[in-house]
Amino acid sequence: MFFGEELVVDCRLLPVNALKLLGDRNISRRREGVSIVENTLRDYRAAKPGGLKDDQEVNRLLDTIKKSLLDHSVPSYRNGGLLCMACVSLALEDDIEHYSFTIISLILKAFSDHDSNVRYYACEALYNIATCAKKMVMEMFEQVFDALCKQCSDIDNNVRNGAFYLDQLLKDLVCECQEPPTLAICTILASKMHLCNSHIRQLIITWIMALNNVPAMNLMSHLGIILGGLINMLADSNRDVRNAADDCLTYFLGEIKNGSQYYILEDVLHVLVLNLKRKEPSIRLTSIVWVHEIMCNKPHIASHSLFPTLLDCVLYCIADGNEEIREIAQGTNKLILDNSNVFDIKDEKELANMLLIWMRKCDQQASILASLDWLLLLISKRPMDLMPISEEMAASVLECLKLENHAVMLKSLGVLAEIAKFGQNYIFLVVQQLLFLFRDNRNLLKKNGKDTFQKLCSLLDPQQLYEILADCVLIEGDLSYVHQLIHVLNWTLLTTRETVALRNHLLTDQHYATKIFKSWFNNLCSALSLSIWTEKYELSCEIVRQISSIVPSSGFMSQLDRFVHLLESPIFIKTRLHLLHPRKYPSLLQSLLGLSMILTQNQTNKLLIQRLSVAQLCLADCKNNDSSIEIKVENMQQLKMELESVIQRHIEYLNDHTYETCNRVAKL
Repeated sequence: MFFGEELVVDCRLLPVNALKLLGDRNISRRREGVSIVENTLRDYRAAKPGGLKDDQEVNRLLDTIKKSLLDHSVPSYRNGGLLCMACVSLALEDDIEHYSFTIISLILKAFSDHDSNVRYYACEALYNIATCAKKMVMEMFEQVFDALCKQCSDIDNNVRNGAFYLDQLLKDLVCECQEPPTLAICTILASKMHLCNSHIRQLIITWIMALNNVPAMNLMSHLGIILGGLINMLADSNRDVRNAADDCLTYFLGEIKNGSQYYILEDVLHVLVLNLKRKEPSIRLTSIVWVHEIMCNKPHIASHSLFPTLLDCVLYCIADGNEEIREIAQGTNKLILDNSNVFDIKDEKELANMLLIWMRKCDQQASILASLDWLLLLISKRPMDLMPISEEMAASVLECLKLENHAVMLKSLGVLAEIAKFGQNYIFLVVQQLLFLFRDNRNLLKKNGKDTFQKLCSLLDPQQLYEILADCVLIEGDLSYVHQLIHVLNWTLLTTRETVALRNHLLTDQHYATKIFKSWFNNLCSALSLSIWTEKYELSCEIVRQISSIVPSSGFMSQLDRFVHLLESPIFIKTRLHLLHPRKYPSLLQSLLGLSMILTQNQTNKLLIQRLSVAQLCLADCKNNDSSIEIKVENMQQLKMELESVIQRHIEYLNDHTYETCNRVAKL
């Protein structure tokens, strides 16, 4: 110990003259002191044939080196202490195992010394000790590797060079292990990967590649531990780190593609899933590429607990702004969808809820289409399990119709049709929510209404669908909306291939037809066209009479024009042929003549007059004994009363809304 300038030594293995030499600034004199200590210790060991386990003098020697040299304020003394520790390790030979923990611990403290020379000598000392205390170095690998990371990123070149040689020795020691602690080492490497120092990250990558070259390490089985850190390095500011990490990941991905002998653990997929929503495009791209390859090779590893998260992230990537990421994600989703039978999906309801949440917050068409595909699959697999959330499903799917994308519309209607097939209550639910959507989005009804109802007619029973639509119309309070809705429904009914059977049913089932007409009276033009097509000419006359009693809007007149043009279509061939027999179908002629009187003198009216002129010629040629064969409308009086009631409702509705508008204007 030191008291002022006086040196007091209470250790027979460390002579005073050696202690003085060890603290000298001259390296040669320090080495001379090291030689004295080494020879003294070897002589002492030779005199102890039983070994030096827990030897009092050796313990005193180590304690003296620590207190007199390693803890000294002068760097040259600390350097001498490190040299002395190395020589003690060599001199102890086989007995080093009893003291290696103490020696290594003391040296590791010097790795944080403020003097660069001391840090360099610490590297050198640990290198020498590692050659003779391999077992303890492996046992203390975490502390040793931590010190190595500090030195490899040191600001001093000499220290970094010393760390390089120590690094090579440690790699050799690990590779020589017959049973290397792969799990422990991978865990240690992973714990350092979050450090942003480029030197440390490059060091870790070299370790990963070195360990991978050792078959006994079986690094692929522990890939999940280090994968996240490697992926994170793709966003490093240092290009060399990014390239090294990318090369490393490319190698491992190649192993997954070509090496079926490796068992890909779920934790690998879990790491990838966590990175699919990162803000860095390079990380998202790499992660989705990996997921795609795993789904190609071993799709079954996605357990039921991970599957919803995996699917959510894949859908997220389908909506990515990067085209390459989008394309790979779409391919990945198709792989998962095609292999859905191998997945252990235990909670379809939870997965469906995730899809609904995603659809509500996303407006990217490809991602929504993928979500709808999954909903269709889930409903087909477990319809009973999804019945409790049918209302939520219908509401979310209907929102997709607002995108006004044809593919999304068709897929959405497919899902809605599957929900409707749950039962009578469910089809009513779907129809009601659909009508609510159109009520709040009139432009959507105008643009896509016909296509929507036409598609639903192809997916569901048109007769049942129109019956429910008619019931819903009767309870709707917004009559302006009802007027527009009936126009769309009527146009779909009269002009589409999907409703051929329904139109024929209207001809034969008078009770059903009466039910439809009660709703169709909310749009007199639609009611007129349907009554003429169903050959209820007496009813059409009454409708024309009622039209003459109201003040038609420009929109209504436009609908009448369209109806006249529809009369010229193949749909109304039979009706036009009836005009050749005006005495047999007098109400038809009367209806169309009345319609001509209502229309303005335009090209449409001229077209209608041309048709009627043929009927008038036929009327002149007809024999007086020709009798009418018009179909008598059942419940005509009831329909007439219903028609008048509906018209009165519309008049009151218009008056109320006109009054409200006037009040608002007055307040302004």
